[in-house]
Amino acid sequence: MLETSTPCLARACDYLLGGGASFAADRALALRLDRMYPGLRAVLFSSRGFAADAIARIARGGVDQYLDLCSGLPTTPAPHETARAFQPTARVAYVDRDPAVVQHGRGLVPPGIAPGPGQPGLGALCAAGVKPPAFAASVAPASSARAAPARPRRTETR
Repeated sequence: MLETSTPCLARACDYLLGGGASFAADRALALRLDRMYPGLRAVLFSSRGFAADAIARIARGGVDQYLDLCSGLPTTPAPHETARAFQPTARVAYVDRDPAVVQHGRGLVPPGIAPGPGQPGLGALCAAGVKPPAFAASVAPASSARAAPARPRRTETR
């Protein structure tokens, strides 16, 4: 069960970014942080914008697999939204260390989401800090989320 009475930093950030995945305790924390650090919203928006620009740039270059570490909640523009704007079959695995974020995030981006027929799923949202076999087991059921390590790398010359 999702704990909504204890504030969660990821949900507070989601609120400050205009997302809808927060609860009263999260909003109270967000407003308190916003008063303490008046430029916080601008920093969060700048960070999201930088990530979206970086993902768009590498997606245009042909990259279609992404690992979002310390992902927080997937607030718009989420990495999978940006990547799929350029690579419709892009796959994203979201990883965060906060169990509350993982639990809530799974409800927002469940494994196997496909925006169109025949497109692979987004991947898994799983907890970091677990031992590799446990991580692999948590990702394995979403077979479309597995990276393709044997895929040839694209090289460019200038």
